[in-house]
Amino acid sequence: ASATVLLLVCGALLAVVILCAKSALGAGLSVLDFAGGSTAAAAALLLSTRWRALKAAPALAGWWTLCGAMALASLVLPSVLQAAVAIKVGAGYSAMMLALSPMWTLAIGIALGTERLRWRLALGLLLGLAGVLVLTASRWSGPAGGWNGWALLGGLIPVGTATGNHLRARLTRGAVDGRTTATAVLAPAAVLLAVAAGLDGQPMRWTGPVLVPLTIAALATAAFNVMLFRLQQAGGAVRLSQVGYVAAAVGAVAAALLFGEPLTISMLVAGVLIAAGVRLGGASPVSPPAPTASG
Repeated sequence: ASATVLLLVCGALLAVVILCAKSALGAGLSVLDFAGGSTAAAAALLLSTRWRALKAAPALAGWWTLCGAMALASLVLPSVLQAAVAIKVGAGYSAMMLALSPMWTLAIGIALGTERLRWRLALGLLLGLAGVLVLTASRWSGPAGGWNGWALLGGLIPVGTATGNHLRARLTRGAVDGRTTATAVLAPAAVLLAVAAGLDGQPMRWTGPVLVPLTIAALATAAFNVMLFRLQQAGGAVRLSQVGYVAAAVGAVAAALLFGEPLTISMLVAGVLIAAGVRLGGASPVSPPAPTASG
């Protein structure tokens, strides 16, 4: 499948997770309870099918270390920081930080020498960012209470996600298949998120109404993390980083259809900006991966 098709599929899967989170949080589940529960169920699902392959995964070249580092950078750190920053600073500010992930992915890629600064790519990322900001204009703002320590910590949200994108690139170049690697990433992330959920000071409310969205989110999370490795191979780290833009557009339309939220002109404008950004972002060729030592 082409990178664009994979990007749309991954964006749709992420949108499903976001909509399930909206439903579960509305039923009383905390952000970290949802993240930990859905990740743990997704990891268990993948473990049931990839256990033999996981036991045969190589211990050489720091493969397990890379999986753990990716789990921490792309799943645990952003989830914990988003939950804390949303409470201390504001959900709108937290969403703004997450929307900067593609920019950070490009910046880190340039620093590592795996990406070049191309005007079409940069413009595509800027258009996508503008689309997300238009889409969430009613919620985003500067940090409530000024630039305090929590606001500064919020700046690590996109850095963690972008770092995870580049770690995934290294894992993709290995001999282990994407499903097995995704399992090895989700398993430690589930443990760490469960610990964080237990320490966040919010009561766990595992009531009946949260089970359906949590189950759907777990299935979507498992598929999403596996598909991301395919997207990584087809489009590269920066192309993959645009998945959040696609998810925002798909999620807005789905929320209007499922939850009765209004369809507005700003949503149309945002959709056009995101579509243009995705098209421009895919127009530039992917830089070949840097050679790595064998063994």
